[in-house]
Amino acid sequence: EVALSFGRLPCLCASQGTRERKLEVGRPRRIEDAGVRDAMRDNAVLQFAARIWGEPVVAFGDDVKDYFNQIFLHPSQSHLCTILWRDATTGGPQHVLERSMGFGQRLSSNFANRLTFALVTLLMRRVDAAEAAAFDAETDPSRRAWIARRRALSSRTGRNECRLYSVCAYTDDFKFQVVGIERAMRIMCIWHELTTEFN
Repeated sequence: EVALSFGRLPCLCASQGTRERKLEVGRPRRIEDAGVRDAMRDNAVLQFAARIWGEPVVAFGDDVKDYFNQIFLHPSQSHLCTILWRDATTGGPQHVLERSMGFGQRLSSNFANRLTFALVTLLMRRVDAAEAAAFDAETDPSRRAWIARRRALSSRTGRNECRLYSVCAYTDDFKFQVVGIERAMRIMCIWHELTTEFN
C-alpha cells in the first residue's frame, strides 16, 4: 500500500528539475501543461547534454491499456461512481454500481491523473537513485565536469539538474526522452518493475 499526498505535485520535466507546482484540487492537468512546449524544452536540454556524453537522445512511450478500468474503487466509495441506465427490457431505470473507474465519467480522468503523477514520482525517485550511482562511477573527464557543474546548479536551485531523461505524462500516456541507449534500457527496466508492482 502506497500512501501519497497529492496537494503538491512534482514538475515532471528535466529542464525544470523537480520543482513543485501547485495545482488546483480536483482539476486535472491539461495536456498542454505537459505537452509539446515542455517536451521541446526538455529535448533542447537533453540534446546539449547528449553532445557532451556522445550519445543519442532516445524517445519512447507507453500507453496503459484500459487504464480507468484498472483503478478499482473501495467498496465504501462505490456510491460515488454510479450510472443511472434505462433497462432494455422493462424501459425502467436501472442503477449500476461500478467497481472500477469507467470511461466517460466526469472524475475518471482526474483520478487517473493522480495515479499517473504518483507513478511518475516513484519512477523518478528510482531512476534518480540509479543515476546517482552511475554518476559516482563515471570516469570520463568531460562527463565528470558536466556532472560537477550540474550538481553545483542543483545545490543552487534545490532541484535535480543532473537528469539525463525526462518524462511527460497525461492520464495513460507516458512519453520518455533519454540520453543514451543503455540509460534508456535501464529506465525501461525500472518502469517495467514499477508497473508490475502496481499489477
